[in-house]
Amino acid sequence: MRLTITLIFVFVLTYSIESVVALPVFDSTVSQLNFDTLRIEMGEFEILYSEELLQPVQATYTVTCPDAFVGECETSIGWRVSRAKEFAGYDVATSKPKHYEKNDWDRGHLIPVASVDCDCASKALTYTYLNCALQDSGLNRGPWKQLEGQERKLAKSIDDEVKVIVDVLFESQSAPMCNGCPTIPSAFRKTIIAGEDSMVYKFPNQDISEFDFSVFRIH
Repeated sequence: MRLTITLIFVFVLTYSIESVVALPVFDSTVSQLNFDTLRIEMGEFEILYSEELLQPVQATYTVTCPDAFVGECETSIGWRVSRAKEFAGYDVATSKPKHYEKNDWDRGHLIPVASVDCDCASKALTYTYLNCALQDSGLNRGPWKQLEGQERKLAKSIDDEVKVIVDVLFESQSAPMCNGCPTIPSAFRKTIIAGEDSMVYKFPNQDISEFDFSVFRIH
């Protein structure tokens, strides 16, 4: 990969599946705000992360294993702040467990484990705070979860590859949940691409648990 910017730092480290590469980039298309982002490639997944917002701003993945992996994985697989260093090559500033405690925010996977559940190594890749956004529990456990199930059904029913792009959106008035805390996203947009067809959904980051995911399709 070659990116042309004023200054490029490349960090390369070895992971159990493939090399993981992280380099600073500037991408003003990932949300309504302009800020520096870190591009992190984890095997077949890619995440754009903002240390300013302490949130991911985009994730790209392919639904590789829509059927659940049958087997036991190590109990150590789980949310770990330390994995940010493992993937990026240095201690990336991310959200922390305390930001999701005693409130309405879930640790929303942008890359859902069930859509890439090929083996223990693939599962482990998704359990990092680099892949975790402040997502209203009503959205995460409602329409968002429904749509994740729909993308897996689609992958099972067609021969074409199903690619997914998740954008975490922030408005100009988006603010941190507290001093030094992550900024709360205003909305989430998911684009599902299958062959020549595409579907786009946009969800407000609110408790919309009473709605079906189909209501939020915009294209």
